[in-house]
Amino acid sequence: MKLKTLLIMIAFYTIIVISLTVYTEHSKLDQPLFADHYIYREEKDIRNAYIYLYYVTNLNDNPQITSISDSSTEKGIEFNIVSEQELYNEGRYTVHELLITPHRYRKDFDNGIDLEELQVTMSDGSRYVTKIGHIYMKEKQDEGNDLFHFVSTVSSNRGLTESKQYANKELIVHHAYVPFLKQIQANYDIKINGDLLDYEIEDEQLESGNAPFHPVSIKNAPLMLDEGDYLTVIAQLMEQDKFIAYDFPVSVLVEADKKYIKEVNLIQDTPRFSKESMQELLKERGEQP
Repeated sequence: MKLKTLLIMIAFYTIIVISLTVYTEHSKLDQPLFADHYIYREEKDIRNAYIYLYYVTNLNDNPQITSISDSSTEKGIEFNIVSEQELYNEGRYTVHELLITPHRYRKDFDNGIDLEELQVTMSDGSRYVTKIGHIYMKEKQDEGNDLFHFVSTVSSNRGLTESKQYANKELIVHHAYVPFLKQIQANYDIKINGDLLDYEIEDEQLESGNAPFHPVSIKNAPLMLDEGDYLTVIAQLMEQDKFIAYDFPVSVLVEADKKYIKEVNLIQDTPRFSKESMQELLKERGEQP
């Protein structure tokens, strides 16, 4: 009798284990799950856009995205990954966040183009086409001056604390430069809520052919930014015959010998893909949240 009971219990637990294994395997995503609609700062010129991509993977998967471009080759737009992070884990899934901005583009967009899809290439060679809503692009026109576009971001040696404050001793500004422009040199002023800060500049010059980033390390600028504060960086080019447009969460237009200030809320400008959004995304694709 005891043997029979033992066999029944073994059979019962075996069925449970098999069922759980089948359910777990069935519930795993067979590929990264990209959200159809991304949050981006809408700009009339796509070169000034910042696009947040969100995608979901299995909890222990660590896929690497190697390149991002538009889905139609004739548009020829490529994107830089500005930042990439695991946003949070929820159940069996991990939500990833990427901040991207256009890097290369063709010059024949006289009448503008619509960009509605992106092609994402993973490290294993797999490719996925994802929808990003709608971005309209039209080339900027300038009277007689060459256009040099700089995509810029801000990082720090610390980051956001629980009190939503930046407590940095160093502010690093990274901006892409046009390959055929060999050297860039500029003067910088930094303000928080309109108050000028004291700081030191380490301006590293990169020559043509190197990595497409020109880091400027601004030291001794202790930043304590609460939600609602704004940080402004004013850049003045030493080359007086060039027009350079910056657009990033901290500053910026530079034109010849004039200075322009653009104030942007640094904290509230950052979107987040909520857990509710992730659950809705999984349900839409027939997955278990």
